[in-house]
Amino acid sequence: MQDRKVSNQRNTATRKKVQDALVTLLEQKELDKITIRELCDLADINRTTFYNHYGSQYDVLQEIVENYLEHTALLIQDKMAVGGDFKECFLEALQYMKKHTKFLQLLFSQKHFQLLSGIDICLPQFDVAIMTRQPADWSPQRKKAMAIFIQQGIIGILVDWIRSGCRESAEEMAELILFTLGTYS
Repeated sequence: MQDRKVSNQRNTATRKKVQDALVTLLEQKELDKITIRELCDLADINRTTFYNHYGSQYDVLQEIVENYLEHTALLIQDKMAVGGDFKECFLEALQYMKKHTKFLQLLFSQKHFQLLSGIDICLPQFDVAIMTRQPADWSPQRKKAMAIFIQQGIIGILVDWIRSGCRESAEEMAELILFTLGTYS
């Protein structure tokens, strides 16, 4: 059991080194210009170790994004699950995003990578949270359609906010988004 724990810690440490190396390289060039060799050199691992964990630099970026989106989504989902206030939960997620503005802008700058493709997958309970706040007399189809519309609108607003460098505070953005929702203000 102890050997497994050490192995898991080593795997986690290796993955973190590779991810950090990729982020550093992305600050210098686009993803498709990064070679596995330079990624391994910067992470101080050999190619075999890299391929034990990943198939390509694209896989590394995908894992970074999935981890980020999962963490952001969990900020909202976990607090909502225990009866947390939607506005406070949403604000906390926005504060986390603002704290990582440079990282998010770096991801958006990758023309061969679609950051938003994983958001719906990582926020499966977010639309449920929206649907439960819709009028009781609405049909399930209407509630689902409105939840999708709201979620996609929020994503658009957030993308614009991130691309502009998160000039507005997280509090201002939360207020703006919640105002556009109407039912949450």
